[in-house]
Amino acid sequence: MIILAITVASQLLAQMAAPNAALTSYEVPVHFDVDLHSFLDMHTALDGTAYFRQPDKSAVDFNTVPIVADAFKHLAGTLGTPATWEQTYDVTLESPDELQLVPKVSGNVAKIVVDVDPTTFGIARERFTYKNGGSIDMHQSNAQVGGFLLPRAQTADFDLPNYKAHVVSTYGTYKINVTIPDSVFNK
Repeated sequence: MIILAITVASQLLAQMAAPNAALTSYEVPVHFDVDLHSFLDMHTALDGTAYFRQPDKSAVDFNTVPIVADAFKHLAGTLGTPATWEQTYDVTLESPDELQLVPKVSGNVAKIVVDVDPTTFGIARERFTYKNGGSIDMHQSNAQVGGFLLPRAQTADFDLPNYKAHVVSTYGTYKINVTIPDSVFNK
């Protein structure tokens, strides 16, 4: 039964990867509305540029950030893509449209649960559970852009030990299969 579940999970991952198989990279402006609750409550709007390059490189560069968030002006790192998940995570099928990803290398993330849209095979929701008790719950809507299935908007709720936040991100016009230098991902 476990082998069948792994096979079905692999088949679902292949269906998720197929729409973007020919996608090599993208660059897209992104807008964030952030409600942060910590020792201070703060609402801010941030603008930046999101970058992606196959197989699983991603980064966000913000145009400006509040002085208290200067360390977050550039964010690099990624969950990866369905095409790379089996290399990084132990992937199991929890239901026909839900995958559980457990990192193969121990770190801060305990597990990630991914809900898959059964009509597009795009990511509909990601729930990160951290070993310190924190969590992130993110809902995503996708759109067809240049023949690819890409994020259009995300709504995320962060419940972490030092802060809570509600973040709404909206994506602008994508530039598809453009050259993105390594330096973007190495900052």
